[in-house]
Amino acid sequence: MTADRAKARSRHQDRLQILQAEQRYEKIYESFHVLYDLSHVTRYSAAPSKWITAEKIQKRVIGGLVQPIEKSACKLLSAAKPPIVVADLPAISLKAAPPN
Repeated sequence: MTADRAKARSRHQDRLQILQAEQRYEKIYESFHVLYDLSHVTRYSAAPSKWITAEKIQKRVIGGLVQPIEKSACKLLSAAKPPIVVADLPAISLKAAPPN
C-alpha cells in the first residue's frame, strides 16, 4: 500500500478494508483474510487438543497462505513507480518443539 502512495494505516481493520475494496489487492486478500481469521482463532480461542503438526502448518499455512501473499506483494512492488525490488525472502521453516 505504501508503494501506491496510500495514506499510512496503523489499524488492522483499516488495512483489511483496503484489501477488500481494491481489486489490485484481490490475490493478497484471498489468502490474507483466511490467515487473519486463523490468527484470531489461534490467539483468542486456541484449543491445544485441536492443534495440527508443524508439517501441516508448513504446507497449509506457510505454503498455502503466506507464500501466495509474498508472491502477490512482490509482483505489485515490482510494478510500482519507481519499481521496488525485494530481495529473495528466506524460506520459513517450522520446527516442532522438543518433547518435555
